[in-house]
Amino acid sequence: MAILQYGIAAFTWDDAAGAFIAKPFSFHLLQRKSGIGLDGVDTNGWAAETPLVVQTGALEFLAHHGFDMNAVIHGGIGYTSREAVSRGGGG
Repeated sequence: MAILQYGIAAFTWDDAAGAFIAKPFSFHLLQRKSGIGLDGVDTNGWAAETPLVVQTGALEFLAHHGFDMNAVIHGGIGYTSREAVSRGGGG
């Protein structure tokens, strides 16, 4: 399973408005064959590529709601897992 986007929101209370104010942040992610994983491990090119399998309905949904797949591919934060690193070329 691939994670393409990670979101987090910070909330603060606004006394004047009597409500919470949300500040959402979103990060595009892309599992990469090599690089530094989110766990801080340098893969040194040993992580095997993981196929990205997507249902066409999911792509239509994402496109309809403004999701930019190019932003994921070109600007996504690269990550890999320790398991992928330890597998080496094993997929």
